[in-house]
Amino acid sequence: VSVVVLTGLLMSEEEEQKPQPIRVDVMFELMSNQIVDVVCDAPEFRACFDVPHAECSRKLRRMLADCRADMDDELPELIRSDEADPIIERAYACVIPKWDSLIKNRRTETEECLRAEREAAGEEDT
Repeated sequence: VSVVVLTGLLMSEEEEQKPQPIRVDVMFELMSNQIVDVVCDAPEFRACFDVPHAECSRKLRRMLADCRADMDDELPELIRSDEADPIIERAYACVIPKWDSLIKNRRTETEECLRAEREAAGEEDT
């Protein structure tokens, strides 16, 4: 009887631990969506960079997935902190340099781009 109880307790502990990877998956999916919304859907970005939306979305999501894979060893420790901030900070710190290198030579100096930048800076368009 005690073996059955002990096995039941171990199984319930394992079940309690299972949601952690799911939460991390959800967190990374939300980060992917947020990054795509902020970057790929930004009018200034669309006006100033020659990167089609589908490519932008696909590459940003791939970069974040690669960064997550790089963080796999650290994730169990980061999860235990009960805060998402360290995971988010490390993910963004990983993605930003990769993204910057991708778009480095794809900037356009069109009038539409310059106008979007002026509007983003709060200047009036004349």
